[in-house]
Amino acid sequence: MKTSLKIILVEDEQIARSKLATLLQEIDPSIEIVGQADSVKQAVQIIREQPEIDLGYFDIQLSDGLSFGIFEQMDIEFPVVFTTAYEQYAIQAFRHHSIGYVLKPIRKSDLEQTLIKYKGYWKPSGSKQLLAALQQLNTNNYKKRFTVKVGPRIKIIETEEISAFYSRFKGTFILTPSGKSYVIDQALDSVLNLINPNLFFRVNRKHVINLSSIQSVVQYSNSRLKIELHSPFDEEVIVARERVKEFKEWLEGLSS
Repeated sequence: MKTSLKIILVEDEQIARSKLATLLQEIDPSIEIVGQADSVKQAVQIIREQPEIDLGYFDIQLSDGLSFGIFEQMDIEFPVVFTTAYEQYAIQAFRHHSIGYVLKPIRKSDLEQTLIKYKGYWKPSGSKQLLAALQQLNTNNYKKRFTVKVGPRIKIIETEEISAFYSRFKGTFILTPSGKSYVIDQALDSVLNLINPNLFFRVNRKHVINLSSIQSVVQYSNSRLKIELHSPFDEEVIVARERVKEFKEWLEGLSS
């Protein structure tokens, strides 16, 4: 017979994980933290290796993406509580598909309520419903437009209309369908956290491509691929060899 509640914590900030673990064990000293992860990849590994998990506390934004990626890779057989900095309107998108949420900064009273709600909750179909709700939340929170300076004016460019993001001379640029380029303030690594991975893919360290901007893909040397864009562009866009498999899956809609 189980005598303790086994919990996994998925949170990319070590201080936040430690605080969460401390508060939970203050509420119920018998609670056992059976795993702690700071990324989607690490969480998936722990869940696969740890068959006895009763409850999970998941932050939404992790070091390698959003936590709904965990649900895409496996069926979750235990209920989840979200610890999140999202505002109330966003949380309502998935409120009824998890057993609760805790807004940061975390309060002990909120955790107590989630543990009370835990008893007798879970349904096998819960993870699929939760994934759908989180994907909707995720879609709503991508950056919808970028602003760029054109002389004394500010130009607005809708994200879905951007052909590519690319880096050059230590700067980051937007490529438009007409072939014009505009510098933006964000680093390319930061841009990836703002745009929908179903629409954009980083093919190498310099280029992030919009699916709709691809005119054709052709075989290139050393098992690589070359992308030809609809937009005029003065650089070759080559899919790095180590990214070819994932790129093909993305093209076919098999990855996000």
